[in-house]
Amino acid sequence: MANHRFGKLADVWKHLPLTEIVHLEQPGAYWESHAGSALYPMVDDPERIFGAQRFLRVSADYPTLHNAHYRQQLLRHATAEGTLTSYPGSPMPAMSELGAGHRFLFCDVDPASVASVDEAARALRLGSSVTAVVADGMAALRPESRLAGGAVSVVAHIDRGVGLVYWYGHSVPEERAWAFEELARRCPSAILWCGHVLVALQEGHPVRGDLGTATTSGTGFGIVGANLQAETLRTCERLGQELALAYDGAGLPGGGQGRLDFQPS
Repeated sequence: MANHRFGKLADVWKHLPLTEIVHLEQPGAYWESHAGSALYPMVDDPERIFGAQRFLRVSADYPTLHNAHYRQQLLRHATAEGTLTSYPGSPMPAMSELGAGHRFLFCDVDPASVASVDEAARALRLGSSVTAVVADGMAALRPESRLAGGAVSVVAHIDRGVGLVYWYGHSVPEERAWAFEELARRCPSAILWCGHVLVALQEGHPVRGDLGTATTSGTGFGIVGANLQAETLRTCERLGQELALAYDGAGLPGGGQGRLDFQPS
């Protein structure tokens, strides 16, 4: 298993905007360098309860979150009472939202993750549209796209050229914009947007966090989008704003009342 953060809050803020981006942009081709598995058996621990389980429970109260395609993906893997039994990794919503008529390339160095993607592709009857390879994603995607000088996480081929969605995390609050700044330096002509979420205590300033735990004060994660439509970016911004509202005052797994500081740029 390549993605040990599946279902945690860090994954929520990766897959929530990513699923919406894929749905709205409808790229002809979807490429992913660090795909992970298509589906994970859900783990009942404090981190997942705070992450995907809490999101599914509270998102119905916020209009943009309620209508989010990520939420619809989660509901397909939940009981009638709203408890997740499995968690969809990023290949699942990409293949589900786009379907036949689109091309997919998924890369991962973990053979079990690649096998999971192949199994999901067969279940969705996408057949030869999906290529899943055990390979270093950066090297495999380099012939497909030169955007970001190799710093590619998820790439979608769209009519206007190449769009990029790059997820990153950090454990130091002062580093919350590092990926946006690096991509802006490497791609001065790209139209960039960043939505960043920082975990904080309800009172006081964030200190150094722990990305491994993912819900300690000072931990942050962001999404950088490049060359995406303006309406797509406005939707992602609303998702981030409502996610912060939905988690305001939530009890952190490690103790204390928490909040999410969302900043777009």
